[in-house]
Amino acid sequence: MDFFILDENSNLILNKIEILLVPEFAALWEPSHNKAPNDRQGYNRLKAYREFKFLKLVVDWDSPYKTFTEQDRRNTSIEDCQMTSQELNDPKFIAAYKKYEKMQITPQVRLLKSSYRLLDEMSLYNETVDLTERKDDGSYVTDSKKAGSGLIDLSKILASLESLELVVKKQRDANAKQVRGDVPLGTFD
Repeated sequence: MDFFILDENSNLILNKIEILLVPEFAALWEPSHNKAPNDRQGYNRLKAYREFKFLKLVVDWDSPYKTFTEQDRRNTSIEDCQMTSQELNDPKFIAAYKKYEKMQITPQVRLLKSSYRLLDEMSLYNETVDLTERKDDGSYVTDSKKAGSGLIDLSKILASLESLELVVKKQRDANAKQVRGDVPLGTFD
């Protein structure tokens, strides 16, 4: 379910206000949590929007940064959202992060994420393989035929990963389009 969407000015807005029924997200939305020099009362909720944006970029399986490694995704999001270490270590934020992570994970998404991690590890391995390296007896450390057949297997893995991603997208779309009767989806549906 897409709790957050972008408006025409590329600002993150709440798509599903029901997210505030979750205590961990309601805590981030509280005016007292959002007080800052540029928002003395906390009613503009600028901090909450930055925190929600961070959650969307880091945790959401369909993040624009989904092709980044987990560490790059996190570091880029920290910079983009202007998150401080104090904010990242805030118990309220950590609780919301963990809750959003739980809400995102279905068995299919878990499999998709672990597949991405595996693909990253395989890429790192391929970048470090040295086909010219030899053992003490003069034989090659890495068999070039096995390395080549591994590349053929990678194309199958990529095709499977694309199929899995389509399954996850269909599942998400099906969950997002549940409305009553033949009523068309509205802006906040």
